[in-house]
Amino acid sequence: PAARTLGYEPADLVGRALTGLVHPEDAASHQMIAAAAFAGTPAPAQVRREHRYRRKDGDWMWLRGNPMILPRADGAPIELLDILRDVTREVTTAQAGRRKLQDALEEAQQAAVAKSQFLSNMSHEIRTPLTAVIGFTGLLAERDDLGDEAARYVARIGGAGRALLAM
Repeated sequence: PAARTLGYEPADLVGRALTGLVHPEDAASHQMIAAAAFAGTPAPAQVRREHRYRRKDGDWMWLRGNPMILPRADGAPIELLDILRDVTREVTTAQAGRRKLQDALEEAQQAAVAKSQFLSNMSHEIRTPLTAVIGFTGLLAERDDLGDEAARYVARIGGAGRALLAM
């Protein structure tokens, strides 16, 4: 059935190594799984089990394998039998989800940079006139001709300005 999934008849693939149909970027992990199977050991857990295979029409299709060794009568491995299942939809959906997540992460990082720049600019823009307000309030507070009520107002303005500058 996997041969027909790829657009071939089973007879087209008899005696042909499946590795010739594997996408070049997937060849290393495909070969690692096959080597582990022939060695009688499990493939490393981090090795991807989905690989792209070239269809007869030239397109690529994602298939997940479950390889098994077929032994001779003496127990020595003779060939690898791989049962392949079409996982194109699963893989492409997962890839689209990862791309969407990556795009969202990049957008969030850009927003954080923009926010940081905005806050830095606003901090500067607020501090400059605030420093003038605090400075002139200090000069005004030093005057002897202020009444008690005016002196309290000037002290409140100065205190509020310093509190705002501290924030």
